Amino acid sequence: MSFIQSTKQEVLNKFKILKPNVLSFLFGLFKTCGEFNLNLKCIKFITNLEQLYSAVNLCINSLEFENSNIKMEILEEKTFNSNFKYEITLGKSESEFLMEKFTSPNFEENYIKTKAQKIAFIKAIFISTTTGTISLNSNAKSYLLEFIFQEYNLSEFFCELLAGFDILSKKIVRKTQFVVYLNKLDFICDFFALIGATNAVLELQNESAIRNLRNNINRQNNCIEANINKTINASVKQIHAINVIQNTVGLDSLDYSLQEICLLRLANPEESLDQLLKLLNNKISKSGLNHRLNKIIKIASLLEN
Repeated sequence: MSFIQSTKQEVLNKFKILKPNVLSFLFGLFKTCGEFNLNLKCIKFITNLEQLYSAVNLCINSLEFENSNIKMEILEEKTFNSNFKYEITLGKSESEFLMEKFTSPNFEENYIKTKAQKIAFIKAIFISTTTGTISLNSNAKSYLLEFIFQEYNLSEFFCELLAGFDILSKKIVRKTQFVVYLNKLDFICDFFALIGATNAVLELQNESAIRNLRNNINRQNNCIEANINKTINASVKQIHAINVIQNTVGLDSLDYSLQEICLLRLANPEESLDQLLKLLNNKISKSGLNHRLNKIIKIASLLEN
């Protein structure tokens, strides 16, 4: 099961809703995974989440219909990793009541108004539209949470709602679909926290901490390796210069301070400048040692030419 699918299940398993927010949640479902069957005069929701039935049932019961009638059937075709696709059907009286509300001109102003109503609507959108690439314990370098809409105005409205909670989204058009997405970990964690998916937030933050630690270790190892290579390359160049001097005019031709450095380097070909300084008992500075080695290389270069 994907991380996003398990997060949807977490949201539905914790699902609780107050009566003033019920229409906001059901409207979000209707706009994304719902349809109104004109022949049967009923609303149907299509989903691959079996737990959605309990959430819808809870919502309808809170509206206190005398004879509520909700059914869920498994459709023959399958979707998403061979999971079953479910059809949740509302009764005629519930459907007509909801359609009257949903088609009223000022529905959004009246029922997606308070903070709680906005969160209920956003929660429904997440359950019914979200895909993405969030993989724990993987080598993926980025996170992506996508919300796929068939209506432009709905995608714009959703972006505005997220912005109201300081969650900044981005938008693209993909063929005939309008995609709103989050690709920054902080915004994704904020979104999951907003809809009550606390386990998902903790898992993501833990995964992020592990990745940061791993990256820091890799950077340190790369830095160490680079320093070792730098030391080896410098040492090879210095020893070559010393050998050139030795094989042409001899080390005795150098003054004592340069002879000392030549002999020290020949005896310690793999040591860094810091280690050579310790062997010299810090008689000179690091820049002084580097200056003498560069002078040896320059002398050798002149002899070679």
